[in-house]
Amino acid sequence: MRQSRASSSSCVQGVLLQCKSARRDFQPFLFFLVLILREPRGRGGEPRASMQQDTECSLRSRFLARVGEQVALLPRLQSGRAMAATLTAFMDDALIRLWNQTLEGVEQTGFSASLFALGGTARRELCPHSDLDLLLLYDGDTASIEPVADGLRTALLDQRFRVGLATRTLEENRDVLRSDITVATSLVDARLLVQHGAQALDAVSPPSIPLRGEGAELASDLRQDARAQIRLAGKGPFLEAILQGLQERHQRFGDTIYLLEPQLKAGRGGLRDLQTVAWTAAVLFDNDSLSDLARCPHVTRLEAQRVLESYDFVMTLRHLLHHAAGWKNDRLTFPFQEQLAQSMHFSSNHRELAVESLMRAFYQHAHTLEQRSRRWLERWSLHAGTSRNDRQIALEDTQYTPVPLEPWPLELREGRIAASDDFQSHFTKHPEVWVRIFQVASEQRLALHPELADSVAAAARSLGESWANHPAVIGATCELLTSVDVSKTLVDDFFNLGLFSLIFPEFRPVHGWVHHDIYHVYAIDVHSLFTLDCAKLLLRGELPEAQAWSLQLGRHLGEPRRLLMAALFHDVGKGRGGQHSNIGARLFRDIGTRLKLAVGLCPPWHDDDTEEVAWLVEQHLTMMNFSQRRDLTDDSTIDDFAGLVGSLERLDALTALSLVDMRSVQPGPVSTWKEALLLRLYSRTRALMESPASGLPNLAAQMRRQLARALTDPAQLELMTHLPDRLLAAQPFAVVCAILDTLANPADGTQVRLVEAGDHPRVLVIGDDAPGVLATFAAAFAALGVDIGGAHVYTTDDEVAIDVFGLSTRPLGDGSGELVVNLKRLIDQALAGAVDLDRLIAQRRGSELLQRDRPSVRTHVALSNELTSEQTLVEVAALNRLGLLATITAALRTLELDIHVSLVSTEGAKAVDVFYVTRKGKKLPTAELPSIAQTLTEHIDAKSQSGRR
Repeated sequence: MRQSRASSSSCVQGVLLQCKSARRDFQPFLFFLVLILREPRGRGGEPRASMQQDTECSLRSRFLARVGEQVALLPRLQSGRAMAATLTAFMDDALIRLWNQTLEGVEQTGFSASLFALGGTARRELCPHSDLDLLLLYDGDTASIEPVADGLRTALLDQRFRVGLATRTLEENRDVLRSDITVATSLVDARLLVQHGAQALDAVSPPSIPLRGEGAELASDLRQDARAQIRLAGKGPFLEAILQGLQERHQRFGDTIYLLEPQLKAGRGGLRDLQTVAWTAAVLFDNDSLSDLARCPHVTRLEAQRVLESYDFVMTLRHLLHHAAGWKNDRLTFPFQEQLAQSMHFSSNHRELAVESLMRAFYQHAHTLEQRSRRWLERWSLHAGTSRNDRQIALEDTQYTPVPLEPWPLELREGRIAASDDFQSHFTKHPEVWVRIFQVASEQRLALHPELADSVAAAARSLGESWANHPAVIGATCELLTSVDVSKTLVDDFFNLGLFSLIFPEFRPVHGWVHHDIYHVYAIDVHSLFTLDCAKLLLRGELPEAQAWSLQLGRHLGEPRRLLMAALFHDVGKGRGGQHSNIGARLFRDIGTRLKLAVGLCPPWHDDDTEEVAWLVEQHLTMMNFSQRRDLTDDSTIDDFAGLVGSLERLDALTALSLVDMRSVQPGPVSTWKEALLLRLYSRTRALMESPASGLPNLAAQMRRQLARALTDPAQLELMTHLPDRLLAAQPFAVVCAILDTLANPADGTQVRLVEAGDHPRVLVIGDDAPGVLATFAAAFAALGVDIGGAHVYTTDDEVAIDVFGLSTRPLGDGSGELVVNLKRLIDQALAGAVDLDRLIAQRRGSELLQRDRPSVRTHVALSNELTSEQTLVEVAALNRLGLLATITAALRTLELDIHVSLVSTEGAKAVDVFYVTRKGKKLPTAELPSIAQTLTEHIDAKSQSGRR
């Protein structure tokens, strides 16, 4: 047996070593693996049979059977909270029976003990794979209680339950209540399960806090003792710890509701948010149940009802997720989203998929939980003894005074903007008062008091269409949203409290609407607010990681108000079916009609403002598509784009909108590769519009003149004459110099060189030209797991292939030198037939253990002879995976197509790769395009496996 256990331990260690490099969290898997491999042991360490084995071995299966019965009733026949109560009752009974069975096997004298449920077990909120949190309090001989605790813990672990069992004496419990606010908080909702012995918890409390009884009152005693200790320590430190813990948890699990794969329990808007409210209400108001929240200060019955409905929705999702996953999985990943959408009876329609409907509902419920929980905690915190420092603020103190107004009193209460008692009386005379509040808060650099925020939310529910369409209201709203200095926090409050969608109902269909992909991280409305804020940062010159050109663009942009409105409304057409850009332009023209009638706008809104913003909304994807999917060295590309834009003012505005839109799709590092492409398109188009003689030959001539001034090596100057114009016009000066230096100093085999040019690195691969070399180069990158951002293919007059690969990420540390060596080795071996790159790619896919699940992406191939003058354009959209570029280029080679340009673009799980190809120097016959598209699609799908590019 010892040898078997050693073998098991070795197995676990091997899995642990693999997990160090794995992407997923293996803790739940390892937990169950250890349970499977562990052997029940007796008190002396000898093997033992499980206590009451026939009865106990059926406990887990009976519990899971009960789970299955309850899940079948969700969500139509019972609520998530009702299911949790049913599972908790089952487990209560099981714990009591296991307790009694444990006591039967030990000496029962010399101690008294009580077993308490904590956490979700105490709140009767068990989910199928929740942890069992228990506390064993005892008085007496420690040696006598140890077999009880060990026996109960072992019995539960043998049944594959996750259990946390704390064992403390009465004295230890008293000390920890005094010293550890976290432990004290965990006991505020403790619930007694069972006890043993005549003695109860006679010494749990300090003498100043008398006990009220035994038996069923023990749990109440323990709860009251924990609450009393927190109060004795001071409500202020407790509330400070609660709010700090809330903030830290949100940051740890993703500081936004709108995560692609939200955490249902601990994430922002998850179950833990309301549980934090429950703990706080228990300490401050002796509230013992979520059902009694309406009895707490500042909580209306309607608010409590809505919050509990949202809590129940998320609880239902957690039940279904645990049941579907088969373990304690609280992260709603993509495959489970699709499965739970079906379980929750969501259906697809012309606007959105069933899974998108599910996630929209979740985000709305999570928003309710997060907003109300935060608001209640803030109000309770402010009223728990915060000092008051009031001063009057009159509206005429602000800069927004389009007409003479009587000042209405606002006051600084507890460090925040609040309204005085007669504030409501000013509403009939000045309906825009609800918007002006935010302007005052912005200029005073203060947040809204929770009471005032609640008043704003109540007003948003009661105000009607006539108020929303009032010219003064629309004018004040436009001024608020397009003021560069108004913070995102205040704009978010304006949005979250309901005023924005009341004034602009066109926005309601995209509220909480999400794309089911891993590229669009945020819901559409949240992405729009991020884009608005990003545009303000650009205009203020504060855009993070901004390049000089973008900062200059922001400083000199004409009509910044148009950019801000386009940033806010660019996706307003989504969620309606059809081309959202066209729909959004039409919707904004309706909005512009109302803006034209607005009172107080300076300068007033005109028809040309509406048309320019509508044009930006309609074209907001055009520049990104041109820059990432068209050859920017092709003069016809620049001509087409310049003709579409028509003016320098529109070019500047569209470039700025494209930049802030790209920046706001998801958090994380800026894509310098995409921004570089955007800059190149902007620069070439602006040069063409300013000087028609700025085409490809002129750009190449400029580069030759620059090189002639800088180079001193006659060999390099001679080699420069053999470089194609496309290369000289497209590549930065540093890259061209590196190419000439490499050509002038030849070495054996393929030459590989890493060049730092601008904000992203490029890899030069130079060697003899031959059919299929691009496919070989791409496969070598894939075999090394390198992400390629794009590729340009050139051939010199003397048949030397020069391929320039842009990398999506920079190699870390000393990895650049290692990358160059390994690339050269692999390419030379592959060209010599000494290595199978396909096999290496397959091995790398296999080594990426349990990769992240992603939504499916349908392969789509389109070919066109209309978009370029000399080549056929091939566009491939497919699942972004390891080796995709190598797969496509190999397929094109099989079709005897020559690749001149390869452009790579990724949108999360989706890759869009574009190739400019010819056959024997000519475009492909138009009649062959459909069959080639079908062949490419079949080849890519046949090779498709999950993985990175």
